[in-house]
Amino acid sequence: MQIKAKFIGRSSLGYVSGRTYALRMSYIQHSYWIGCGGVAGACEYESFNAFKRNWSILYEDHGSVRASDEDLNRPEFQEIRSEILSNSRNQKLNQLIQ
Repeated sequence: MQIKAKFIGRSSLGYVSGRTYALRMSYIQHSYWIGCGGVAGACEYESFNAFKRNWSILYEDHGSVRASDEDLNRPEFQEIRSEILSNSRNQKLNQLIQ
């Protein structure tokens, strides 16, 4: 799954706090793994909550790599997709209010 996310943790592994990254997220052997194509190091998170402590998901990125339907329907990614949809909905509502 590809997402755009803002790093909100402490700068490490080449990720700089406050910057936005195009991330490739995988679920391998009970862990979430992220990477961003050589810009910064790969990073492992033991849970989605651990990931959220360091990242703010902006949206799902359907750019050059599209996740398969099988990947998107994995239980491990359902919470992420729900968060993405919620963030998108909230952004649209805020634009209407302003």
